[in-house]
Amino acid sequence: QLLEDRQQVNAVVQQAQQDLLAEKGNTITGLLIKSNLPFNFPEFEGSLEEIQQQQYEYYKEHYFDNLELGNPAFLRTPVIDQRIKYYINNLTINQPDSIIKSLDQVLGLLEPSQEAYQYYLSYFLNDYGNSKFIGMDAVYVHLALNYYGQGKAPWISQENLREIVNNAKKVEPILIGKPAPDFTVYREDGSPISLADLDFEYTVLVFWKPDCGHCEKAMPFITEFYEQYKDKGIGLLTICTKTGENYGDCWSAVKEKNMESLVNTGDPENRSRIFSKYYTTSTPKIFILNKEKKIRIKKVPAENLGPVMDAIFKEDGYMADKS
Repeated sequence: QLLEDRQQVNAVVQQAQQDLLAEKGNTITGLLIKSNLPFNFPEFEGSLEEIQQQQYEYYKEHYFDNLELGNPAFLRTPVIDQRIKYYINNLTINQPDSIIKSLDQVLGLLEPSQEAYQYYLSYFLNDYGNSKFIGMDAVYVHLALNYYGQGKAPWISQENLREIVNNAKKVEPILIGKPAPDFTVYREDGSPISLADLDFEYTVLVFWKPDCGHCEKAMPFITEFYEQYKDKGIGLLTICTKTGENYGDCWSAVKEKNMESLVNTGDPENRSRIFSKYYTTSTPKIFILNKEKKIRIKKVPAENLGPVMDAIFKEDGYMADKS
């Protein structure tokens, strides 16, 4: 009896919703009712896992069917923010390519409502520009170059536009998966080392400077990591970011910080433009490159180098013990 009562109530509610939509479909009330209409899934076939996957794909594909995101009225409701963020954060796979695809879809739907489009484009640019998650700078670069850089953010000043686009252009060459920019650096005795000449399964680059407090805390972890992994196909290069008359500070700091066991280098005259290539505005900055010298991961905390390296070994199917 209880089930029948619920079905009757649902039928009454659904009919009332349809009546309101017919009468006030273009009002804010109609928009809100429409946005909360239930999904009617088609029948799917296969195993339970296959059916669940099909349901997820259908739900994601049709998630915005009942939401008129391009309607300016929606920006003043709690619905739009909740639904957009749920779509990005919960329905989208948490990796840059998937997020970029979802953001392009959302921004395309929002574009008819200029105010909503401006708000969310600005919001996501700042959100991914300040993301603490490794690799999400790829999303920032995409939004900066393909929206701001293509004249799709006309509200922004020319000064801020140049800053956003120039910043994205600096970050783009060192996104995860990109070939690491080549360079030549020098040991204390002046002998050169080029990235192209290094032949390791994985190469770790550590950018640091002598007067960096975070670097001082990081170096013991880096030294310990190198001692544990140097016989597992891992090469490690430290690159001091001091140049000119301050370059000598690098070598005194190497001794003070007990870094003599590492392969320490620098570029006293910045001939390779390495610091702009790797955008070393802050230190320490750590990159892990694979055998093909592509950036495998970056911004790894020094204390996590070992666990991160082990995870990469596992993901890549690399048997470190064979080295």
